[in-house]
Amino acid sequence: MKFQNILTKLFVLLAGLISISVIVLFFYVAELSQDLPTNEQLENLDSDRLQLASEVFDRHGLKIGEIAEQRRYYVPLKNIPEHVKQSFLAIEDTDFYSHFGISIRSILRAGLTNLFKGKIKEGASTITQQVVRVYFLSSERSWSRKVKEVILAVMVDFKYSKNQILELYLNKIFFGNHSYGIEAASRNYFRKSVRDLNVGEAALLAGLPKAPSRFAPNKHFERAKKRQKVVLQRMRDLGFISSAEFQNWQKRKIKVEPKSERFYSRAPYVMDAVRNELSRTFDLQKLSVSGLKIHTTIDLDLQISMANTLMRGVRNIQKTSGIKSTPEGELQGAMVSINPHTGGIYAMQGGKNYNENEFNRSENTKRRLGPMYLPFYSAMALERGYTLQTLSDRSKDMKSKRRSLSIYEMLINSDVYEGAKLYSALGMGNIQQYDEKLGFKFKRDDLMLSLGYGESSVIELASAYSALANAGVRNKPYLIQKVLDNKGVVVRNHELKPIKVFSDSTSYIINFAMKDSVKFGNSTQLSGIFTNLAGYTGVTDDLQNSWVVSSLPKIISVSWIGAEKGQIKVGPDTKEISIRHGEIVKNFDRKLSQDYLRHQDVLPKESPIAFSRLPQSFNISRSLPFVIGTSAL
Repeated sequence: MKFQNILTKLFVLLAGLISISVIVLFFYVAELSQDLPTNEQLENLDSDRLQLASEVFDRHGLKIGEIAEQRRYYVPLKNIPEHVKQSFLAIEDTDFYSHFGISIRSILRAGLTNLFKGKIKEGASTITQQVVRVYFLSSERSWSRKVKEVILAVMVDFKYSKNQILELYLNKIFFGNHSYGIEAASRNYFRKSVRDLNVGEAALLAGLPKAPSRFAPNKHFERAKKRQKVVLQRMRDLGFISSAEFQNWQKRKIKVEPKSERFYSRAPYVMDAVRNELSRTFDLQKLSVSGLKIHTTIDLDLQISMANTLMRGVRNIQKTSGIKSTPEGELQGAMVSINPHTGGIYAMQGGKNYNENEFNRSENTKRRLGPMYLPFYSAMALERGYTLQTLSDRSKDMKSKRRSLSIYEMLINSDVYEGAKLYSALGMGNIQQYDEKLGFKFKRDDLMLSLGYGESSVIELASAYSALANAGVRNKPYLIQKVLDNKGVVVRNHELKPIKVFSDSTSYIINFAMKDSVKFGNSTQLSGIFTNLAGYTGVTDDLQNSWVVSSLPKIISVSWIGAEKGQIKVGPDTKEISIRHGEIVKNFDRKLSQDYLRHQDVLPKESPIAFSRLPQSFNISRSLPFVIGTSAL
C-alpha cells in the first residue's frame, strides 16, 4: 500500500512536470511565433522573392552581360535533370519526399549530440528547413532559431508541394564563388547550364552547400573531390547509380574553371546604355534582383569588332600624328552602327577605351558637324523641286568666269561655302521643320549651320542619315527590343514609330550623290570595298573634329574622332585626317558579315526617276538622276 502511494505521488509529480513543461513550451513557442512570417509571406515563396540577376542578350541570343547584386538565375524544376536532383537528395535529405518538413529521426540524433556537448554542434536540417532558413531566418546557432525553423518548416511543407520546395531550394542555396542557385554554380564552375551537368559534376556541386568556402572546387579541389565521393557513395547506396557508375564518376576527371564567369567587360558602353535606358521605366534597385531577360538589337560580334577597331585606329592616329594625351586635352573617338530600316542599334562604342574613360561620347557628346549637314539641306532643296544639276546660286550668270557649283558638285566635294548659298535661298523656316523630323536639336538657327557650326551626337547623326538610306523614313534609334520578366512574360516590347522625312526619290538621289562622293569625290578614302557604298566624310575647319559615314542598304555606321578638350588637332590637314579616319571605318566594314551585305538597291516607287547627262560646261561626264516632271536643270 505504501509502495502504491509512492508510485501514485511520483506519477502525479511526473504528470505535473509534464503539464508544466507543455505549458512552458506552449508559451515559449507562442512567444517565438510573434516573430514568425505572416501567412501572406509564406504564400509568396516564389521566384519573385529571389534576388535574380537580370541578363542582357544580343539580337542573336548571345549573352552580353548582366545586372546583378548576386549571381542567380531561376530554373524551373522540370528543366533540372533527374540525376542533379538525386545528388542533392542523397546528401542533404534522403527522406525528403516522405517527411512533413522535419525529420524526427535526425532531430533526436542531433538533439542527443547537442545535449551532451552542451551547445548546438550538429544540425538536423531537412531541405525544407534550409529553405526556411535562407528565406526567413539568420544563420545563428541558437535554440530559439532552431525552434522557429522547425515550426516554419512544418508550415511550409503544408502549404507547398515537395517539388515546389525542392525548386525553391535549388534556386536559392549558396554554392560559393558568387554563385546563388544551381544555375549560377553550373555556369561559374563549369561554364555550362545545369541541364548539361553530368553525374560527377552534379555530385561535386551537391557537396558544396554544407560549407561552400571549405569545399569550393576552384580553390580546394582535393577537398571537393573527397566530398564528391561521399555524395556518390550515398547515391550508390540509395540505388540512384550502380556500383560501376560510382567507380566511373569517382575516377573521371572534372575541369573546374578557376574564376567565376564575367561578361561586363565584353561590351561595357552597351551595358551602361542598357542600364540607363531601363532606369526610365524600371526601379534601378529592383533591376539588379528581378531576373529580367533583356533582349537588345546589338550584334555582339560587330560590337567587339567596333571596339577593337576604334581603339587601334585612334591610337594609330595619335602615334602617327605625334599627339599626346595630357590633362589639358586628348584624342578620343566614338562610333555607332544602326539598322536604317528600324533604328535598331547594332553596335555602339562610346570611346576609344572604356577602362580609361567610361563616358559615352556616342550618345552624350555633341560636336561640330562641318560638311556632314550638307546632304540634308540638299535633300530639302530636292523636296522643293531642285535637282542635282541646279546651281547652288541661281542668281549667277552661267557665262561668268566662275559659275556657281551645282548641288551635285557641291555634295560630292563637301563644299559648305557653296552650300551656304543654297541654304540661304531655302530659308530658315523651311529648313527647321526638316531638322526636327531628322532628330537634330541644334542650339542655333542661323546661316552658320550651313557652314558646319551645328552640333550633333554620333547617334543623332546616324539616325538622320538612316532616313536617306530608308526611302526617306526615319525610325528613332533604340537599343532594347524586348524585356521578359523572370517567368518569361513580355513586360516591354519596342514598337516602331516611323517618321516620314523625305520622298523616296529624294533619298535615292542624295544616296546616288554620296556614292559618287566615294567613287570620285571627297570621300574616295572609303572606296575599294563595296560598289554600293554611299559614304560621306568631313573635317571641321579647326581640324578638331573628323566625321565618317558609311551607308549600306542594311547598315549605317557613323564615326567621330576629335579633340576631347583643349586645342588638339586630329592631324596636319583635312586630307590627311580624312584618309586616316576613313581607314578606321574601312577596317570595320571589311569585317561585316554577309547578312549585312545581301541587299539590292531599289528604285523609288513614289516618284519615277530618269537620268540626264550633265552639260559639257560641268567638265564631268556623268548622267544624274532626277524626278520625272521636274527640270533636269
